[in-house]
Amino acid sequence: PAESNHLVDIETLAQPNVRFFAALVDGEYCGCGAIMIRAGEYAEVKRIFVSPRARNLGLGRKIVTTLIEAARAERLLTLMLETGTLQPEALALFEAMGFVRCDSFGDYPVDDPYSVFMEIHI
Repeated sequence: PAESNHLVDIETLAQPNVRFFAALVDGEYCGCGAIMIRAGEYAEVKRIFVSPRARNLGLGRKIVTTLIEAARAERLLTLMLETGTLQPEALALFEAMGFVRCDSFGDYPVDDPYSVFMEIHI
C-alpha cells in the first residue's frame, strides 16, 4: 500500500550524504543502488533495482557489495535497510549477504506490517 512505500525522491538522492551507483551491462544501465549516510552514524540502503532483463546475472549481489564497500569507505560500522514483506527476492538477497532482521530505525513507523528492517555490521 502507498502508506508503506518509503521511497525517496530524486532530489534527496542527489544530496551530498548520498552515494549512488549504477550497473552497466554491455553499455546499458541495468541496475542501481544507493546509500544515505545518516548523521555519520550508519548508512541506509536506498533504491536497489535490477532491470528484469538483467536478472540472474548477479547484479543485485554486486550492487549490495558495492554499497557495503561505500559504507566502509565512509568509516561507518552499520548498514541498515527497510524493505517489504512482499519482496521475497530482496529478502533472500539481503539474508544471503549477511543482513539480519532488526527493529525499526530512523523515522520509519514501528507498526507497519509490510516493513522488514535489516542491518549488517561491516
